[in-house]
Amino acid sequence: MATQTLTIASETCIPSCRPAETEIQQGEEVILELKNKNPLWSSNLKATVALIANTTSGRTYHFDYDDADLQGGPLIEECDVSEIRCYSCCDAINERLDAFISALPVTENEDGTFTWNG
Repeated sequence: MATQTLTIASETCIPSCRPAETEIQQGEEVILELKNKNPLWSSNLKATVALIANTTSGRTYHFDYDDADLQGGPLIEECDVSEIRCYSCCDAINERLDAFISALPVTENEDGTFTWNG
């Protein structure tokens, strides 16, 4: 597990997730929606805004993420990201539920139900 940095260039500002802010700020958490390019990757990846820089053609954003979240797949590049969206309270709740469920002796079925393995 190592922190990796992804750099994304944008002609416009990426909107902030915080109230009263117009552009994402250093330290904000986002979800990078990934293209279905590698079977090891999940459909999205949580990242933190590490740095924002002005360029002659717009802005450059640097996002830090944990390479363990790629599940053994290759590191992502700018072209692998289809969308950047806010990391919300719903995302946090889903993470907690997933962690809780993974600690239980259950198997999730394809239809969304669970089978008790105890």
